[in-house]
Amino acid sequence: MAINQTPGEIYFVRELDLLTHEVSRYVKVGLVRESDGRSSLERLDEHQTGNPRRLTLEKVIKTPAVSAVEGMLHGLFAANRVSGEWFDFDEKTLQDCIREAERLQKEVVANIEIISEAARLKDVPSTDEIKQPNKEIEDHFSNYIDASFCLSQCKNMDAEIRKLLIEAEQKEENVQHLIEKQERKGRTVLDKESLQKNHPDVFSRYLTVETKISGKVTFAKVDLLENSMGLLGPDVDQCMHEIYEAINKVSTGQAPIDSLQDHRLRLEEFTSASEWHQEIAIANIKAFCGNAKEIEGIFKWPRIEVSKEVFNEKLFKESEPDLYAQYSSVGKDVVAHKVKLSKANPNKPE
Repeated sequence: MAINQTPGEIYFVRELDLLTHEVSRYVKVGLVRESDGRSSLERLDEHQTGNPRRLTLEKVIKTPAVSAVEGMLHGLFAANRVSGEWFDFDEKTLQDCIREAERLQKEVVANIEIISEAARLKDVPSTDEIKQPNKEIEDHFSNYIDASFCLSQCKNMDAEIRKLLIEAEQKEENVQHLIEKQERKGRTVLDKESLQKNHPDVFSRYLTVETKISGKVTFAKVDLLENSMGLLGPDVDQCMHEIYEAINKVSTGQAPIDSLQDHRLRLEEFTSASEWHQEIAIANIKAFCGNAKEIEGIFKWPRIEVSKEVFNEKLFKESEPDLYAQYSSVGKDVVAHKVKLSKANPNKPE
């Protein structure tokens, strides 16, 4: 998850039943970008079309990183997601979500100049300077290490759950509400090597030289003294242990596959929090590094200007459709699986 600078508004929309005058538990957590040229109120009018309930704005929060804040909220409250951007909130959870949005907004504002500087520096060649870290950067590096450990643990467990879900789907078990099988058409691939060999003059007409700043980010490896996810909260280690036990029970046939969904949604919460901590730490470290190629003992970021020839396949396809068809082929169709991040179960009870 990258914290991109996209100004806009996070909105919280509620529903009022016009017959019972009861406020629904369903809340939409969405966004509008400044570049869209509309407000949250105008977006509300769009949602109102076709909805028999009256929609109202509960809260609007302006932020310079609207996509990142929305994505973080959707992850943190994944356990409450019903469908898409609609969540099932009681009053307390709704207020918790609003407070979290305000907290994230403040953290973005506090770091926005640093985030902007880190983004700018990726297009700036580095010098031979090696900087010495200060206490603040050492703390950010420590947060990066902790967040990276948390993220790896979440991804490992998520992979185990995903594997069990795919196996269940392949056995034709009733898991359509948990995982979706998607059949995708094979990609069209252009045989550039043969095209260049047989039609060198044509090939050369679509070559352009691209120049850009290239650099690989490398963090120092650190042996963890304590394998803990305490960065995310005091109860997270225990929760991760419970998820591990739940996975084992399902894999050994002691529990149904459905029992993993709540755990999967908690993993999404922990994953989002880990990514946020990691991105804030990376931005601060990059900004401190500046034009230097390295922060000693912590971080390396050498950046150089490189130029290379690039074949403009899109222009070639438009200009030479017959040759494109002759030298292109369609690969095999592929099957992908999408794990659903929702607590909703459309299956009717027997």
